[in-house]
Amino acid sequence: MACGKKYSKENRRISVAPFLAFLFTSILLLSVTSGETLAWLTARDEPVVNAFTPAAVDVGITETVENNIKSSVTVQNVDNEKNIPVYIRVTLAANWVDADGNVLPEEVDLSSYIDTSGNWFLGADGYYYYRQPVAVGHSTGELLKAPITLQERADGSHLEVTALAQAVQAQGDAVEEAWGVTCAGGTIS
Repeated sequence: MACGKKYSKENRRISVAPFLAFLFTSILLLSVTSGETLAWLTARDEPVVNAFTPAAVDVGITETVENNIKSSVTVQNVDNEKNIPVYIRVTLAANWVDADGNVLPEEVDLSSYIDTSGNWFLGADGYYYYRQPVAVGHSTGELLKAPITLQERADGSHLEVTALAQAVQAQGDAVEEAWGVTCAGGTIS
């Protein structure tokens, strides 16, 4: 150094006060922050568990068949603790079946056997809809207006008629969304 004193190890003094103040402040800030975070995390309540039990839609078909004559078809909203009121629709699958159990490619028209004068109506999709909601444990009215004879032909083939039912909850607009029908005043059309 050209002007002034020469510095040597003996003349140099290091001040540790600012360093210690910084270190103490950092430790204090870290302790307070982690303590508050830990207190916040441990002071929270246990999570609330919401248990939802979905409603059930369970229907059963009641048919009367004697001597190859199907004389009655109704659909019951099965009585169980989870069931709810429902709207019901039915289709009748009718097929000629040969002696080997093969379905024959013949169309069977059963429309003249179905009672559409009361609570049942034929939808554009081929299903028969029951107009009113069916309460738990109750049944629809009779679907058939005339008995269907389950004939047997000379070639061994016979007529099979199977009723297939579907149901959807009567609450809200589920029936309109699911089946595309109109519901007004609790009656579908």
